[in-house]
Amino acid sequence: GFDIDERNNSAELGYWYGRPFWGKGYATEAARRMLHYGFNELKFHRIHSCHLSLNPASGNVLKKVGMHYEGKRIGHIKKWGQYE
Repeated sequence: GFDIDERNNSAELGYWYGRPFWGKGYATEAARRMLHYGFNELKFHRIHSCHLSLNPASGNVLKKVGMHYEGKRIGHIKKWGQYE
């Protein structure tokens, strides 16, 4: 889904898939379609996303759909009591 920032005409792309669905291409297909929808139908200027360093597979999905690495946000998310 999108977390939309109307003020800046942009959105953050986010997704979560249960373990039984990993490695089947669903995340890549869904992300690709969401980017198309966001840019072509919703006319966003920018769409960004992030992933936890412990989840490089999610980063690979973002690369596959044409997104580019811009930097790290160290300690930005707290998951299971740890800052990622």
